[in-house]
Amino acid sequence: MLALGLTACGGGDDPEPQEAELRISPNPATITDDGQTSTLSITATDKDGNPGKGSLSLDTAAGLVDTETATGGSKSKTFTLVDGKATATFRCEKSRDVGCTGTVTLSGTWDGITKTARVTVNPAGTQTDAGTDGGTKTDAGTDGGTKTDAGTPDAGPVASDPAEVSFVSSTKEKLGILSSNVDTSTLVTFKVVDLNRVGVPNTKVNFTVTGAGGTTLLPTSATTNSTGVVSTTLQSGNEVGFAIVQASVDGAALAANSKSISISGARASDDNFVVQCTQINLAANASETPPRSDLNTTCSAQLSDRFNNPVVIDPKVNWYTEAGSVDKSTAPTTQAPGLVTTKFYTSGDWPPKEVSPLVGEPDHGGNNPRDMLVTVIAVSPGEESFYDGSGASNGNKNGKWDPGEWFVDLPEPFVDSNDNGLYDSGEKFIDTERLNCATGQRAAPNGVWDGPNGCWDGDTQLWHSTHIVYTGFSSVVGAPIVTFSPDPGVAGFDIPKGGETSFSVRVSDPFGNQLSPDTANITAAVTTSKGTATVTEKDATLNSRTYGMTISHERREVEPAAGQPGYKDVGPCNINKPVTETTASKAWCQWRYTVSSFRDGNNATVRLNGNTAATAASSGRVNVTFGNTRSSLTVNRNLTVQ
Repeated sequence: MLALGLTACGGGDDPEPQEAELRISPNPATITDDGQTSTLSITATDKDGNPGKGSLSLDTAAGLVDTETATGGSKSKTFTLVDGKATATFRCEKSRDVGCTGTVTLSGTWDGITKTARVTVNPAGTQTDAGTDGGTKTDAGTDGGTKTDAGTPDAGPVASDPAEVSFVSSTKEKLGILSSNVDTSTLVTFKVVDLNRVGVPNTKVNFTVTGAGGTTLLPTSATTNSTGVVSTTLQSGNEVGFAIVQASVDGAALAANSKSISISGARASDDNFVVQCTQINLAANASETPPRSDLNTTCSAQLSDRFNNPVVIDPKVNWYTEAGSVDKSTAPTTQAPGLVTTKFYTSGDWPPKEVSPLVGEPDHGGNNPRDMLVTVIAVSPGEESFYDGSGASNGNKNGKWDPGEWFVDLPEPFVDSNDNGLYDSGEKFIDTERLNCATGQRAAPNGVWDGPNGCWDGDTQLWHSTHIVYTGFSSVVGAPIVTFSPDPGVAGFDIPKGGETSFSVRVSDPFGNQLSPDTANITAAVTTSKGTATVTEKDATLNSRTYGMTISHERREVEPAAGQPGYKDVGPCNINKPVTETTASKAWCQWRYTVSSFRDGNNATVRLNGNTAATAASSGRVNVTFGNTRSSLTVNRNLTVQ
């Protein structure tokens, strides 16, 4: 019987890892080409030793499966496992299929496992009796039956010949791309056994790999050891994906595939580190006991390597915030590799740090929009950005940073609570190890904030900031700011018979910030007995994901300067700018962010229409309502409609 599968061998060998198992056993293993059938007993067990479930496909190179007649089967058939088992028949008739001669290979595939079985097909009339009669039974062959059978075995596989090759294990199931220098190779092991499930020594096995580009194998062929075990080493390339190693017995139709081995990106790169929050305007101040404790939003950090491949090997992000609070990170999913998320809650520290207004920023009695701007930062291990072949390298790329190539230097992470783009005493910071550019050694945390170190760092703490603005009004936070233009004052608007007039109205919270976009709307109505009020134009950003101000992140070129912080701004970072000196300080950039273009609330334009009817004038009010699901505000002016 030919039984295919992976079992542990005795003789004191170390136990092999438990794997899912598939066996295909033909009985008999030798048939004639005139219609004799072989019964195929199929058994599948999962990695926990339970009966396999689902379907199995069976393919044959010649002949037909699942048939008692040569006309009713097919070369490929799918079976449903019942209690981990299935039964099929195999028939190979030479008159119908010229391939029905010698060894015929059948392949079964289940749950990603492929196993093969071999059946020997002999010409009709040449098969000998199994010898159970002691050689007295006459042969039915060409001698007319006068020759006695000597009881010799049927022609077919020798019991000690290789009958199956099976995947055993790989030392790693996940690899990093070659340039990551993190887990870039794995040992992949197979085993060759005979009909009796005994390992076959001194058998040549060839290896091939498919899948992710750039992968290599060493060696590409090897000989099994005394227990039939043979191995090769898979080395990753610089392409992400999955790799499958195939082992095939030299000179035999026996092959097996390894499990899929994933190859993922290098360490996170600052250039491809993206941090953002789903909602960036939260009505935390719309409460008599601010902040509101029922508001939250999801924040995310996308980690990708320098090739823009998602980082899937142990991605880690820590979060820090100026106000409110944040959860611990949630690990990425297979649907969103490299995407690490957290929840930001308005409950927690309040208010954000009060800051001085910038040039051009609205100032409302000492309040300005940035007073309620909350800084959130995400911090993750990774490498600083560099631009291979730029600057002094003159286009010559070697896959690593060289002095004189443009790079973006990072300081230690800090929460910029006053929004000036610089670290100021008292701001939260994360004390980290730092690379000493002069010695190449790493210095331990020193208890003080350290700025950029002046050279490229391949193992540092990346960090990017994002922001959330708190909005809303209450008696505690302050009253809303309302501006009519033109403003009719106490007298109000006077609409002549059949006439019309328009005005605009702007509403902001006490700090000059606009409504949170929670189904916000602006409506207008009149309380007079005649006339109408129509909102003809609404703020285009009313329900948009917007801060109500512009926050820009930009790479800036810097150069050494006396005093603190030890450098000065030169201008935008242009990585195409020529550099003649192979010195880090000659191709030096840093991140900056700026805040500008303040909207100062929401606005609407309202048109008032009179009435042509010969009726008495009507007095009342025109009401304009700014509202959302968090709060509502109605502002008004007196109105007379003639």
